Amino acid sequence: MPIPQTPHYFKGIINLRGQVISVLDLKTKLQLPKTEYGPKTAIVILDIEPHIYLGVVVDRTNSVLAFPHEDISAAPSTLADNKQAFLTGVARRDNKMTLILDIRSALNIQDIQILKQSTLKDVG
Repeated sequence: MPIPQTPHYFKGIINLRGQVISVLDLKTKLQLPKTEYGPKTAIVILDIEPHIYLGVVVDRTNSVLAFPHEDISAAPSTLADNKQAFLTGVARRDNKMTLILDIRSALNIQDIQILKQSTLKDVG
């Protein structure tokens, strides 16, 4: 369900087990090349703050991974400052690299307000 008067990267809200959750397209938010939604497109639910959840559209999911701290290195200093701020590090496992995103850093004040407003409507 679309939300009027929100940034273009907010796709709307969903109802998941009675909880209203805002959904955003992270690629659009981070100004990455757009891809068409397809059969493998999914929404990953993130716990941003206590009782504040966010759905993020992803191209696909392969698995859920947990990395020990020793497998995570700092983000490369060669990235532009504004993009590096979203990364907390790079994880390495089985000769593969995974970028670790700090979702809170990727959101701005307006985004947080939208999330809180949709949560208040759900609770109230």
